[in-house]
Amino acid sequence: MRAAGPGFAAGLRTAPGWARLDGLSRLGLIAAMLVLFCISGGMLWLVGYNYDGLAGSAATKIHPSTYLIVLAFCWSLIASGDPVSRSIHLASARPATLLMLVVTIAVIVVTILRGGAGIGGMVDTYVASCLLVFLLADADDETMATLTMLLHVVMTLNALLALAEFVTQIRLFPYRFDGIAFETDTRSAALHGHPLANAMITACYLMALISGA
Repeated sequence: MRAAGPGFAAGLRTAPGWARLDGLSRLGLIAAMLVLFCISGGMLWLVGYNYDGLAGSAATKIHPSTYLIVLAFCWSLIASGDPVSRSIHLASARPATLLMLVVTIAVIVVTILRGGAGIGGMVDTYVASCLLVFLLADADDETMATLTMLLHVVMTLNALLALAEFVTQIRLFPYRFDGIAFETDTRSAALHGHPLANAMITACYLMALISGA
């Protein structure tokens, strides 16, 4: 067998620290995923957080999972020891995501200058998604396996809870708008809150399974 030369050793060299997620960033990523898929607006209302509604603070129109994603991403930059190199690395690895983030920030700025509404929706929908993609870009196999397992567990529990609500006609966390539950809507709310949100998330999950993602 041919002896391994310097080139072979270089090929096995691990990625620099700024191109890897530290332990706290991985925990933040996992926590954000659980909050995103498990905590609905109906649950948040029970603790005084008016997410699905017009009243209340503007800060409550942003989902807690988004705050976790932002914190995890910012911490990953700081913990890397070289935020500039890490930022360049992420921009090179996910250029389309960077473009979407820049466009989103520009739209948010224009909306604020024009006195428009719906900033929270844009932050939840686009900013959180972009930062999540950046975090996942450097997630190792163990972290991805953990996220996959937890997603299967959460979606299974959500389906079982939805079936239980359908049979008993009792919704544990009904969809609420400014705290008012839609009692005439007998569709299951489960963990994801609104029935249409359940349908959309479940459809995306099934398409991911079918595609082997």
